Amino acid sequence: MNDKDRYVASVRKARAEHGKWLNAVKVMVSGFEKNKDLVALNQSESPFGVWLNEEAILLSTINSKAALIDVEEMFNECYSLYHKIYHRLFNTKNSSLLSSVFGINKVSVDDLKLSEHYYEELVKKSDQLTNKLRVYENQVQANGEEKFEGLYAKETIFIKEESVEIKTQRYYRGSLISDD
Repeated sequence: MNDKDRYVASVRKARAEHGKWLNAVKVMVSGFEKNKDLVALNQSESPFGVWLNEEAILLSTINSKAALIDVEEMFNECYSLYHKIYHRLFNTKNSSLLSSVFGINKVSVDDLKLSEHYYEELVKKSDQLTNKLRVYENQVQANGEEKFEGLYAKETIFIKEESVEIKTQRYYRGSLISDD
């Protein structure tokens, strides 16, 4: 697999990871999963965020840079909406002492409806993000393979080691013995 194919595959994988992320948020909003650690709260720790910060930046050409900036902005907006959902579903400041002792946090009907509304907005923003990723993938595909050569090559730094002989001082019964 050459570097271009590898990069295109990473774009497709990132798009699939974003879809998995959206499905995990849906599971949380629907109430099937109460685990607040199901989705990373920090966007740079999500698989898509890792791709965006580490791999997407590898190829930042003039014609695809604008699309990549749009993808990043849309991803930030998606996570902003997710934070609103998270706050509504896992807000613990309104919970009682008894519910916190037994680990029972009941979400109010209003919070649930509001989180569902935020989820609908998230789906719309996510669709825009996915479409922009397709545009970005097409722009990447339009580039020649020479732009991708050495994209994944890691630089190896060789350090020349110089050995220096260190004279050790020798002592005999507390007196320094000279090597003269």
